Amino acid sequence: MRKKWIVLVIAVVIIAVVIAIVYRKYINAPQPVSSADRAAVHIMPLPAEMKLTGKKLLLTVKLDVRLRCPDKQKKIEKAVQRFTERMGKLVPSGKQDMHSIPLEIYCNGDLADSLLSVEKESYDLKIKPRLIVLHAGGYEGVLHGLESLLQLVDNSTDTAFIPAAVIHDKPRYPWRGLMIDVCRHWIPKEVILRNIDAMAAVKMNVLHLHLTEYQAFRIESKVFPLLQEKGSDGNYFTQDDIREIIRYAAERGIRVVPEFDLPGHCTSWFAGYPGLATIPGQYVPDTTFGVLYPVMDPTREEVYRFLDRFFGEMASLFPDPYIHIGGDEVNPKQWNESEHVRQFMKEHNLQDAHALQAYFNRRLEEILERHGKKMMGWDEILSPALPKDIVVQSWRNQKSLFEAVRRGGNAVLSAGYYLDHKLPAGKHYSVDPEVLPGAVDIEPDSLHWKTYEITLDVTGNVLDGSLTIYGQPENLRGFVSIMNGRIAFPEAGLQDGNLVFSVQSDYGKIKFRLLQQGDSLSGKASLGVIGISVHGKLTGSDDLPGTLPPVLERIKPLSAEEKSRILGGEACMWSELVDSTTIESRIWPRTAAIAEKLWTPASLTRDTEDMYRRLAVTDKLLTGFGLQHHAHYIRQLEILAGGKDISSLKSFVDLLEEVKYYDRMRIYKNLTVRTPLNKVVDAAWPESYPARDFNRLVARFVTDPADSVRKDSLVFLLDRWSGIDVLLKPFATRSPQVAEVMPLARLLAELSATGIEAFNRSEKGNIPGNITEKMDSLALEAAKPVAGVLLAVDPGFQQLAELLAQNK
Repeated sequence: MRKKWIVLVIAVVIIAVVIAIVYRKYINAPQPVSSADRAAVHIMPLPAEMKLTGKKLLLTVKLDVRLRCPDKQKKIEKAVQRFTERMGKLVPSGKQDMHSIPLEIYCNGDLADSLLSVEKESYDLKIKPRLIVLHAGGYEGVLHGLESLLQLVDNSTDTAFIPAAVIHDKPRYPWRGLMIDVCRHWIPKEVILRNIDAMAAVKMNVLHLHLTEYQAFRIESKVFPLLQEKGSDGNYFTQDDIREIIRYAAERGIRVVPEFDLPGHCTSWFAGYPGLATIPGQYVPDTTFGVLYPVMDPTREEVYRFLDRFFGEMASLFPDPYIHIGGDEVNPKQWNESEHVRQFMKEHNLQDAHALQAYFNRRLEEILERHGKKMMGWDEILSPALPKDIVVQSWRNQKSLFEAVRRGGNAVLSAGYYLDHKLPAGKHYSVDPEVLPGAVDIEPDSLHWKTYEITLDVTGNVLDGSLTIYGQPENLRGFVSIMNGRIAFPEAGLQDGNLVFSVQSDYGKIKFRLLQQGDSLSGKASLGVIGISVHGKLTGSDDLPGTLPPVLERIKPLSAEEKSRILGGEACMWSELVDSTTIESRIWPRTAAIAEKLWTPASLTRDTEDMYRRLAVTDKLLTGFGLQHHAHYIRQLEILAGGKDISSLKSFVDLLEEVKYYDRMRIYKNLTVRTPLNKVVDAAWPESYPARDFNRLVARFVTDPADSVRKDSLVFLLDRWSGIDVLLKPFATRSPQVAEVMPLARLLAELSATGIEAFNRSEKGNIPGNITEKMDSLALEAAKPVAGVLLAVDPGFQQLAELLAQNK
């Protein structure tokens, strides 16, 4: 009997231990980086695991680097030299004595077949008060470990230090890239090299160079020299330039993937070799933007012989196993109008332009394979006709990413990471490659449904789509179809007769408020500070004869095996509206947020506020290491100021943001590659951090209007801005560019003065209705773009207007 009790007790103990382990590991598992530890550092991207010990390594002494690496000794020595030079910028040698502490570096040899392995990039750091030990999976891991050490330096006091810690780190994804378009506007080598340094600092590892376009051919071909001689304005990378870029990048753990966009986007090819084009004639590189007509002829063998020789030359120049063939936005107009193309399609049983492009891509893939390369392309290349080992770059929406990996292929995400959309870093940070926005497993209702054809007017840019609503008033749900994708919303409500719901798009949350009147639909939507006008017409419903409910494609979550084929992502910087002086301000610092999303475990990338805290420090670090985005900003303001002191101009432009997406092309008609980029919009940032701080201050004040500290802070800012229009008048008289934005300066001044008056009146009693109405009217007017910029503090003023309306 006693034995049975002992066995029973042991069994109960074992079960309790197992339950405790399961609970701790899977249900209440501690975060690999605690909130307290992440708040104590500024490192970006955040490591996969980090534990601070509470001690410090004081940098009053020098680091004595001791290499314990069997391979790549010289490369690592150069990396250590760069590390030492950069450490010297953070901790001047004059503050260090003659003593030293060891930094021991151990690394494994090269890993076979490790191109897409994260192990070679892994590293462990043990930082003690008198010793640092770095163990790395490979050369790249050494680089990443050294970058982390630099970012851990705290030099905010007289005595710089590194917090003692234990770090185990490796990337979430093996492909963490930045695409730079050097074609629409020329981006020279020195800018590319600076961006490589910045990429290395935030542990990005793929530089994707977009080298050919309608507007220019930016790389030297010695086999076909007319490509660059007639296809460019004289600005292009020589093959020696490319070798230098590749070598420079490789030393920093970065691969270089070239893109040659085919069969569309290729007017520059035809300038020197018109026989490649579908329609005969003389061509010159295009100067306008958009999806244009010239397209390569996929029916002629001479074209494939040309491409075979060209890609043979490029394959020997670029060592990376991947070559990107573009494949996006192929305008079929010339194919449709060509008799010989139509005949070819008939003979080869090709039903449409997509099938013809798939034929072209298959031939091109065979050429690349002969030269030892694998194909990569934008999501339009997705086709069962291509091998599974190609890489699809998903740019239109994440659905194509899911489709590619479900077919057994590999994919890289760019949808949601388009830097030229000028969205806030927080929007990019919310995009996860493994989470399909709006892919909610909603239940359709064939008995209660309505479908509307809708148009969304985004400040003049009209998008067509549809809206389907299921259910009865107490259980509404549905989806929006737009831009080749569906975004579901699991619930909707009725407020004052308006249908109210939100959808999570690739670019952030879109809030809808729509009024249904008969067969019509109208109302508003908002995406951050962007206002959207919505109109619709009923096209089907459960009580409309002859109509059927749409087929709802319910998208299941990816399996673990499918997720493993998501290689990572790439931030994309297209250059229609930037040049060599403005491109860095559009790339940085926001790209650091994307870099963290692709490196750090998903569970650690949900705190947007903490990301912004560390982003501000990372921005300063990148500037100190050579990026020119802040220096160029100041120079642009100095040019606009005509030699005058820029203080007041800067305080105003600091609060502006460039309009989002491609609104600028609507505001300024007929933009070309020759249009000067010298306006205030070119100086303005894509995201205003001072404006973000103001809007957050207002949001916190609204939750507690009795907070006198926040109120005083708001009044201080409003007082500064209330006379901004007067301060800017001298600039506006000299500069037509500044004169363009004066309407926003006047609105800011008037909003600020009205806000001060409202605060003063609130201390004496109720606020008169005319003041609240004025504030509301001004805030609505200030939401409109002027001269390509937005007043980024307007959301804060709108919140203040709402608060005042409640207290009148």
